[in-house]
Amino acid sequence: MEDNIIKEEILSVLNENDWQMKIKNLMNVSSESEIEIEVKSITQADSNDFILVKLLVNGQGSLFAFDLNYNQSDNIVEVIASEDITEAEIRNNKTSFDISYWSYNITYSQLSNMYEKKIIKVPDMQRGFVWSKLQASRLIESILMGLPLPSIFLVQIEEEGRKKYLVIDGLQRITAINSFIKNRRLPNSTLKNNAGFALSGVNQKFNGKTFDELDSEGLADNLELNTINVIEFKQSSPYTESAIYQVFERLNSGGTSLTSQQIRNSIYYGYFNKKLNQFSEKYISQYFSQSANLNLMNSELVLRTISIFDLIRNDGGIDSFSTVGSIVYKNLQNDTAEKYHIEYKKSERREMLREYEEKIDNLFNDLLISLTLAKKILEDDAFKRYIGKTDTFTTRISPILFETIIVTLMLNLNKYSEEELLSKKERIRTKYKELFINKSEDQNSDFELFFTQGTGKRDNISNRITTMQKVFFND
Repeated sequence: MEDNIIKEEILSVLNENDWQMKIKNLMNVSSESEIEIEVKSITQADSNDFILVKLLVNGQGSLFAFDLNYNQSDNIVEVIASEDITEAEIRNNKTSFDISYWSYNITYSQLSNMYEKKIIKVPDMQRGFVWSKLQASRLIESILMGLPLPSIFLVQIEEEGRKKYLVIDGLQRITAINSFIKNRRLPNSTLKNNAGFALSGVNQKFNGKTFDELDSEGLADNLELNTINVIEFKQSSPYTESAIYQVFERLNSGGTSLTSQQIRNSIYYGYFNKKLNQFSEKYISQYFSQSANLNLMNSELVLRTISIFDLIRNDGGIDSFSTVGSIVYKNLQNDTAEKYHIEYKKSERREMLREYEEKIDNLFNDLLISLTLAKKILEDDAFKRYIGKTDTFTTRISPILFETIIVTLMLNLNKYSEEELLSKKERIRTKYKELFINKSEDQNSDFELFFTQGTGKRDNISNRITTMQKVFFND
């Protein structure tokens, strides 16, 4: 009976508008949303004045657990701990894998239809296709001749309540088969017209012909009716994006293995990943070869930069940044991609996609402003290493310089105007060159000290940013 009285007292306090707003802020849900509060337990503390209360609060698709101290004499409630149960469901921290797998055959026609209906998911398909037309043609020729192909590996996922599949190994084959059956240009075709896919460099019986032409001649039966083996995996636990990443990485052993960024691109879908690829393709592709861009090295460089920016920003800025320990870039990039993906999924549940997308838009807008400013000041030499002996710059950019310059500018965007920095352009260019020049015969340059060795050490990350701040902002 006494517990029921205490429960009513606590709920009375928590239902007040100020407390409702505080709880909503802690849950990061909109102020207009309705929340449901359930008292799970009431425990008397050592002091008779304080009572430990455990709550579950549901609102806008999110479920939070709260631990409260309730001072009965003063009727004051204090939050001492909170946990996002929704995120805990998404990010399950189990350490062992529970994976089931099975094998079956499907026809090439079925495989093509599954991709066409987006049941088989290969995000940013055209960015990932690296085969030449000759390679694709010879694959189709092998099928037409009745030769078996290696198995395709798929991971079963659930998306919007429907069963779908992510490709671990088989991207090139699926793309080539679908393009030929549907008579579409190969994704990396340089043709300007809408011409489809005609075979080339193959047996004269098939050479120069499209699927429809072969079908009309009775030569396409093997492509429609023959089967390919599929090995399908389902990961029961832990069902998290980071764990799926590991499954991809361990099982991805085909002839053309996926890069780390291609795996992230397949798993961490959502608005952030879409903006990452769009930004990288538009503004960063110029710094990489075509094959490197197909392997998403441009997107990985931008993700790396955002990861370091977030790392420093979340520590309260460079002056508060912890210099103890090291980071592993690959793990940091995985964590960043997963973080924004989880935020995307949570914002969907809360019907707050617009707010999430605005946040991501602002991030990439700051990135673009910083990139544009760096190129205006350093021009063609932006992100390149200076060679003092020849008074020239390297032809290729340095990823570590790109990361450091962009992060430095993003951290200081609100402190200095573009006009102010451009007025100091020549001084900045001079100081930038000095990074690469030894201070004396016995002392390494700043570049050698902080940019080339132990790049993952947190003190070197800090030193790189503070060094670059001196280049851009210290007179």
